[in-house]
Amino acid sequence: MGADLGNHTIPYNGIYDWTFCDTGQNDFTSEFWWASKYKTFNVFDAQAWSVCKTGKFFGTEHCYWLVRADGFYIGKENVPFPGGWQLKETWP
Repeated sequence: MGADLGNHTIPYNGIYDWTFCDTGQNDFTSEFWWASKYKTFNVFDAQAWSVCKTGKFFGTEHCYWLVRADGFYIGKENVPFPGGWQLKETWP
């Protein structure tokens, strides 16, 4: 069972981060609200790992998320939109 990281309200242009030691079996599910929109999905799973991994055997890997009015984007670098971002989920 995973740890609950609690609720976080992230302001416009805000950042929230966390770290963990990957054992190959980690999935992180998150809930998002934007005005009347609501979405829950895995923000870290095998699919996210395939986007974010750099191929290093040891070391720190980074996975970045960008939430926009049209959906949720994932990238291995925190660069200005749209460069390097892939749409993973849309709002319902």
